[in-house]
Amino acid sequence: MECFSLRVFKNAWFERFSRKEKISAEALWDAIERAEQGQIDADTWAVA
Repeated sequence: MECFSLRVFKNAWFERFSRKEKISAEALWDAIERAEQGQIDADTWAVA
């Protein structure tokens, strides 16, 4: 099993967004962990 550290930085825009939407740091870490495991289903189509 691989063991490594992950550093995540929130920029000012995302910090304001997450605070406004009341998204906790714990919820963000949960989302990151699920994304790493491939458990996130996202629409990746860009809308112009």
